Amino acid sequence: MNRRPARLTLLALGIALPTVLLGAGWFTASLRERAMQAAAQRQRLQRSAAAIRAAVDESLEDLRRRENARPFYLYNHYYSPPELLALNDPIAVSPLAAAPDDRRVRGYFQVDPGVDGDGYTIRTPYTPHEAAPTDEATRGEELPAGTPAARASEMLALVTRESFADIRGLSFGDAGSAPGRMPSLTDERTLVAQAVQQAPLTTNLNQWSNYQQQDIVEAQRGDPLASARVQQRGRQAPVTSRNELSWGELEQQQVKQRAAPQSSYGSSSSNRRDDAAREQPVGEPETQDDGNPYSGNAFLDAQIKLPAQALRPEPPSVAPGPAQVVDYTPMRFTDVGGVPVLVRVVSHAGTGSVQGVILDGDYIERDWLPALLERHALEDDGPAPTLTRAPEGCALALPISANLPGLQLCYAEDAAARDGHDTSLALQTGILLGLLSVIATAGVAINRASRRAEELAAQRAAFVSAVSHELRTPLTTVRMHAEMLREGLVAPERRARVHEELTRESVRLSRLIDNVLTVSRLEAGRHTLERSEGDLAAFMERVAEGQQSRIERAGFELRVRVPDAPLMSCFDGQAVEQIIVNLVDNALKYAQDADHPEIELEARAGPRDAIELHVRDRGPGIPESARARVFDRFFRVQRPEDAHLPGTGLGLALVRDLARAHGGEARVDARPGGGADFCVTLPRDAPD
Repeated sequence: MNRRPARLTLLALGIALPTVLLGAGWFTASLRERAMQAAAQRQRLQRSAAAIRAAVDESLEDLRRRENARPFYLYNHYYSPPELLALNDPIAVSPLAAAPDDRRVRGYFQVDPGVDGDGYTIRTPYTPHEAAPTDEATRGEELPAGTPAARASEMLALVTRESFADIRGLSFGDAGSAPGRMPSLTDERTLVAQAVQQAPLTTNLNQWSNYQQQDIVEAQRGDPLASARVQQRGRQAPVTSRNELSWGELEQQQVKQRAAPQSSYGSSSSNRRDDAAREQPVGEPETQDDGNPYSGNAFLDAQIKLPAQALRPEPPSVAPGPAQVVDYTPMRFTDVGGVPVLVRVVSHAGTGSVQGVILDGDYIERDWLPALLERHALEDDGPAPTLTRAPEGCALALPISANLPGLQLCYAEDAAARDGHDTSLALQTGILLGLLSVIATAGVAINRASRRAEELAAQRAAFVSAVSHELRTPLTTVRMHAEMLREGLVAPERRARVHEELTRESVRLSRLIDNVLTVSRLEAGRHTLERSEGDLAAFMERVAEGQQSRIERAGFELRVRVPDAPLMSCFDGQAVEQIIVNLVDNALKYAQDADHPEIELEARAGPRDAIELHVRDRGPGIPESARARVFDRFFRVQRPEDAHLPGTGLGLALVRDLARAHGGEARVDARPGGGADFCVTLPRDAPD
């Protein structure tokens, strides 16, 4: 009996398992293909980012090389161009004093060490005078935008920030002159005292150039002394040569300078001579061994060649000395509080000055880089990169350049590709889930069908057994009594009783056959109701009268309750009689052991223009868990005390089927005081 369900289960597994494996393999291959596409897209974006970074780095390196190539003296406002030859000193304004022609450049600055290690001096090529960081008037002055003074003020405000402390700290040594003080050229003694210092070119060439420019200006105004100085000085600008110095070598130089007990520029004898010059009263120039107060100092001779009537004795003509070596570190990028800066250190005679180029980070980020990104955008319809400092939300974020920290290339996920992938993935997931759902549903259905088949097989077997028993019992009785009558074995006084038993058993047999045939016709859809208009309450009374003798012989008391007014309805009398008789049979079967066996029949008007037929008993009742199934075919409440009772399991099922055929319903409730209350609801009018 169990072989067929087992075969169905194996068949379901044989179909479902390969289907699931194929679906899972297809879904896995789809996910793998999507991952490969994502990896290929990521590599493509990384190549695009590498090309953009290369373009940015190349352009920034060109900028760095250009700025690195500038000689140190261009950071002064005035300078003497070494490529020009003239009898008199040519003085030109540094090209850095003009507005930068590269919009990425914001401005230039130079940080010089102080005198005797006292502070530092900041100056720019925009004005001829140096600006001290303590010069509050210069720092707070409101100046017209775009003017040299405004650019100088802007550079001063930036470089004096706390974030630039490390940059300012790169300067070292002793400037050798008092910054920011310009002696009057008419006070020759002050000029001489100022000029005799053997000072470093990196810190003092600016002041010397200012002297030259003022001499030229004074000569143009008609000052004979200034004109004489210009004519006799000749081309005496200091000649320099460049020496490349690594940053590591610079650090070693700074360490040695800090460890020296005296000033780092010049020899100790020159330092002592420097000290003597500072201590000597103004107006008494230092006297040398040859008696000439100005000889032996090429730097001074290069500045001052006064006529005899201006200063006596007349200084001899001195030719320019050998080229003085100035050390340059290479320019390098650094980020100072969010401001991009190119910085280097130039040093001479043990003194180093910081020269820097402040870049316009806003312009670089707002205009220059977006234009560069547009030129190097992907040729196809791939996602275009944007600039960001917050990479959250980027599918891929990569630094745009090591020289511009914080700025990253952001590649947002391609919306079209993402939607396509999401749609494809959603579709594939939906198909796989749908397939699994179908397989699971089919498995559940097969399992339920298998269980139902087993249940039906068991119920049918029980039904066949019950019907066989129910048929055999009356047939045996009828045959036995017929044979007894034929053989004359029944006494005359018992013949009436035998005839009554024959009638009862034949009626029982007929009712059983009617039930089976009716159920068969209902299942096949061939049962037709023959309705007629009538009083349903009166009809119920007539059926009860026909069953009264049988009920009383079984030891039950019959009660019938009907209203005085007729309950008119359109019904099939034979079907209604089958309903009442089957309910009465059910009560006689299960309530025979009650303390007060009784059966109550009632007809009454129900809700929604319906009529209710009630058959009540005082039996054990129907458990609430079984009430929903008690009207199913072949179902019987499993109670040990009822196992011996005959029955086919069709009576109550036939009651519900006939009620539904009328357009009504059947239910069972617990009867107050114990027992069961079976209710059949029938409509007054025939359904359409």
